[in-house]
Amino acid sequence: MTGSRDYNLENRIDAIFKGRYELLGKLGSGGMGMVFLVQANDLGRKHYALKVIDKKRPENAGVDVYVEIQILKGLKHPNIVSIYEALEDSDYVYIIQEFIDGRTLAELRDDPQAHRLIDTDTVRLWMIDVADAMSYIHRMGIIHRDIKPGNIMIDSDGIAKLIDFGIARRISTVRKRKNSSTVGSAPYSPLERLQGSADGVQTDIYAYGTTFYSLLRRRIPSVSGREINTLRTSNQSIEPYYMNAYRTMVGDLENIEDEGIRNLIRSCVEIDPEKRVRDFNSVRYSLQSIEHVEQEVAYAKRRHGAVSKALVAMLIAGILCTGLGIVQMRRDHAHNYEKMILEADNAYASSDYHASEDAARKAIEFDPNNEAGYVAKYKAETAYAYEMNDDSAYEKLLNEAENDSIDLPKLKENLNVSTYVANACYETGQFSKAISELEGREDLGDDQLLLLGEALYENGENSKALSYLEKMTSDVPQRYYLEGLINEKADYAKAISMYEKVLKSDDQEPGFNDLQRKALSQIAKIYTDRGDFENAIKVITDTVREIPELKESAKINIMLMDCYYRSGNYADAIAQADTVIAKYPNAGAYAIKCSSQAETGNYQDALNTIEKWEDDYQDDARPHIQRALIYNRIAGGADSDAERRDRYPDFIRVYEEELRWLQDHNELNDEFLRLEGSYLEAKRMLEQMEAGL
Repeated sequence: MTGSRDYNLENRIDAIFKGRYELLGKLGSGGMGMVFLVQANDLGRKHYALKVIDKKRPENAGVDVYVEIQILKGLKHPNIVSIYEALEDSDYVYIIQEFIDGRTLAELRDDPQAHRLIDTDTVRLWMIDVADAMSYIHRMGIIHRDIKPGNIMIDSDGIAKLIDFGIARRISTVRKRKNSSTVGSAPYSPLERLQGSADGVQTDIYAYGTTFYSLLRRRIPSVSGREINTLRTSNQSIEPYYMNAYRTMVGDLENIEDEGIRNLIRSCVEIDPEKRVRDFNSVRYSLQSIEHVEQEVAYAKRRHGAVSKALVAMLIAGILCTGLGIVQMRRDHAHNYEKMILEADNAYASSDYHASEDAARKAIEFDPNNEAGYVAKYKAETAYAYEMNDDSAYEKLLNEAENDSIDLPKLKENLNVSTYVANACYETGQFSKAISELEGREDLGDDQLLLLGEALYENGENSKALSYLEKMTSDVPQRYYLEGLINEKADYAKAISMYEKVLKSDDQEPGFNDLQRKALSQIAKIYTDRGDFENAIKVITDTVREIPELKESAKINIMLMDCYYRSGNYADAIAQADTVIAKYPNAGAYAIKCSSQAETGNYQDALNTIEKWEDDYQDDARPHIQRALIYNRIAGGADSDAERRDRYPDFIRVYEEELRWLQDHNELNDEFLRLEGSYLEAKRMLEQMEAGL
């Protein structure tokens, strides 16, 4: 190692990695720890960055940093530094990650020579990269918590990469903090964070906006971390100081010439988190819709391979030359379009619909005029919406399809696009729109005829639905499915037999597993609608054994969990709820688990589940209601005055606490209001016992 040596730490590193890496030097240090350049002691001799995180830092209190880093290892995105392995001992977490040979945006911002070459359009392209990366990690349930120019690096190909995930956390693990324990960087932090609120998506949105501002105005936002700490130490309010600095920054936004970017940054840095841009998808779309940006991006991509990597590397290294001009900064995303579509298809096949959608969006950015990217995107969105029974996801697809077709009118003629749009209309009950999307076309295949028949049937046009049944190829699973649907009300036994034919079909067409999943769901629904949960459980478990691909279906897993609970099989309901929570985050699974634990008298387990439920779904009223219900059950089980004196006060306290929460959030409902009688009776009996009556 060069510079001052910490032999104790060096020996720790050598021991924990068993000599597999050679330390070459120290790259830097910060609040979280130190970063070293290391070289693998294998034939490849590849260079990596080794980040050493101090687990005893205040920002890591109550968090298993090692577990968090293991989760981050699963992040795979071209604009995010890759983490390869992580180990820990009692004091540190050691992370081997991608070494990026480049410069941070803070370094480029502060380099006077770079100012001639890094213009607004260049910064905009980089910030599209960052927004893309942030959209991805938020969908993965993670917040970065430290977006700033120093944590964004530009590599030798001119690609922006998010680095330093040392204080990144799953959204569900982030808690409110005391004002003395703020994490992240004060100049890029919103007021609510500095006042102790828990970090969330809007914290990252604000930091992104201040970072964008900092790059364009080549200055650090006016908030000083030292001044914040001084005010805290003297127990003074930080708000007057913060607002003064904030107004200085917002006033300076007027010096950004591009109105679209100026307005976007202003929306990102709103003081009120509720008024900020909703998410990073919105940020990215805003940047891509700003006048002339799409033409600039398209131009850069047409020049794929034309810019010398050596010249770009010179720029990133700081050897700047005016003669290079802006052209050297127009980096392209060197991905082959077909590979992107294949990546989307492979992710879809493994039921990773978010990854599939991400790959499809990359393909669209690479070639906005190619329809395949849009089809792959709608396909992934459709699967996710169906699996999670999420109408809002269908509405998102419909809005995107409408906007996409404005920019690319030929999408309206694409049969696959029309199919996904019609399906979204069908699933959200817009049957007439679904019919109009497909009816009259002469290029309909069996999949489209099935969808059209479904929409006609649900729209009350049974005879027309039957006519489309006759147009379908004989003995195909799509025909069996539609015949099953049409027979559900009149002859449910026949409907089940038709759906079973779908399950037993040996069709190998792409997407056939999707149809099998729907058929299994319909059979289970027929049984559950009739209260026959045992048969529903049997058909699901038997079919999943025969068709293992269906085991990965969120919808099937959620249905099985519900059937276990409704049949009174609480032990299996709890186990299945754990499966759903782990693989398909779902508030309903917490409700099933909590209720099952309460039904079996495991009240403490139920209360522990409620704690996790609240953490993961902070705006959900149900855990608050369930907590009051459980304490009511506990109080109701008291058999003596001694037990009543012990249990009633807890019920009264919890009832009053949850009543305030529900009133503050306008979430009072009949289920909770029915507890008022028990609450008043508990208070009355306590008063009588205290009076000795």
